[in-house]
Amino acid sequence: MLAVLNSAFISLLEICLTGQEVVHGGGGTASFPMKLLAKVPAGASFLMARVLDVFFGRTSSLNFADGVPCISSCGAFALKAHFKTLVADEKALKEAWSLKGASGTKPCYECANVVGHCAKEDVNPAGWLQHITCADRSKFHAHTESSFRNMANNLGAARTASERNKLSQAYGLTYHSDGLLRDGFWGEKVSPIRQSCWDWMHVIVASGGVAAYECNSFLLELKRQGIPLSTWDAFAGKWNLPKARDSLSASFFQDRIQEDGEPLRAFAGEMLDVVVFLDMFQQHALKPQGNLPRHCRCLELLARILEILLKGDRAVSHVDELEACVDEHATLFVELYEHCAKPKFHMLFHISSALRRFGNLSCWGPERKHRVVKSLVGSSVANELQNNLAVRACGQDLKAIEEGVFEPTALASPLTDLHWAVDLLAPVLDGAQHVQRSRKLYTSRGSVFCGDVLWSRCLHVTYQVKACLMAVDHEGRKHFLFHVSEHKRVKGNRFDEAGTLGLIFYEEDLVPVQYSVSLARQIVIYTGTMLGEV
Repeated sequence: MLAVLNSAFISLLEICLTGQEVVHGGGGTASFPMKLLAKVPAGASFLMARVLDVFFGRTSSLNFADGVPCISSCGAFALKAHFKTLVADEKALKEAWSLKGASGTKPCYECANVVGHCAKEDVNPAGWLQHITCADRSKFHAHTESSFRNMANNLGAARTASERNKLSQAYGLTYHSDGLLRDGFWGEKVSPIRQSCWDWMHVIVASGGVAAYECNSFLLELKRQGIPLSTWDAFAGKWNLPKARDSLSASFFQDRIQEDGEPLRAFAGEMLDVVVFLDMFQQHALKPQGNLPRHCRCLELLARILEILLKGDRAVSHVDELEACVDEHATLFVELYEHCAKPKFHMLFHISSALRRFGNLSCWGPERKHRVVKSLVGSSVANELQNNLAVRACGQDLKAIEEGVFEPTALASPLTDLHWAVDLLAPVLDGAQHVQRSRKLYTSRGSVFCGDVLWSRCLHVTYQVKACLMAVDHEGRKHFLFHVSEHKRVKGNRFDEAGTLGLIFYEEDLVPVQYSVSLARQIVIYTGTMLGEV
């Protein structure tokens, strides 16, 4: 059985079907068993070229370059697309573009003068070369497509193995005659400088990310200050998370902390919660007392960086603030935790430029889809994998489309018909013809489950969701509602239950509350970092 795969996923950044409506979505394109990768010439780089061949026009008669015939309610059309960018973690970018990567002396393909895999003392900070611990982005010299192409060509033209090895180390490139950069068709058409995007999830919160190192170091510092780890577990245990998220284990901090210089052992989703819980604590227990001001400020900036990136498409409007936060955070991080400044510390500088060029792209979606693909592999016959995996994966994608994955707002299945609710909705919705209920609603601001808390900042109220509803009127328009209990603000982030149940329409202003505490008939919510709004 082949349980571990390399998979590629395509995201359609813009689909303008009517000239006005813009929809985002995507699905799986290719999977390959990792244990067979060593038998492929140039490995993942060769496979990347073949994926481009199939989907963008060299070996398939049906491709995005020529246009895929489609039919919609607006009529027939040809769906055309081009290869925009590869969003991936450091390892995948390294393999796709034949880079040396983080383990080499040139860990960053975007910067011509940043070096690693050497002691900081070996690099003159006043010179052209800069160590990966450099916290001043003005000292980085960016590669151009031309300069990167010249390196690849020089490496290919090397006449001896010794010369090629020296150039390979100096350039941070690996020579593969069958790789993407040497491909006769794609080699001159694609470039990592123009078509690569660092995945902020892997850079910040995944294993070995900047947040994992900082949080581990911050916890160790608090431990030295006499605050036991059990305090953190008790503090985190008081907060309720949305139903879409798993709570941290009861002894999470006691079990996951590591020695100084090591990252906290946690999954990416767990790290999102860890950063918030630590930021809550420093806001209310450390900062007012003036304890560890630089450590608190560094953590506060990290929390704000994540808060911006978690805004989805709205993050683009905060890109200048994001860049300023990254720069200030980098300075403090090097002052406090320089021994933890790994290549991902440097990669964080490039997140804002990627946000400007491509929008807020990350691997959260593909990682979720990849879990589905791996589960399908586990129930497939190994020697027939190539025949049934694509069909079954497409079946999962079609199911997701039926559930409204391309719609900004949609009920999740299973759905229950509520015929009796048509008359009940008459006072608030004229012409309701059909009503359905679900325990989950997809929205542009995240999924909402029964039991979750919504916050209306303009009305200064919170709502606890009892049910998610969709009503279709006589013109076929869909209206989304929640059956809720209302809580009114009494002070700060505290809300008292009003004692009534009612219906509210879903609006963009309703923000899903990520962290809340229920105290008898009162709800306390976390309203974001002190640096900005939710």
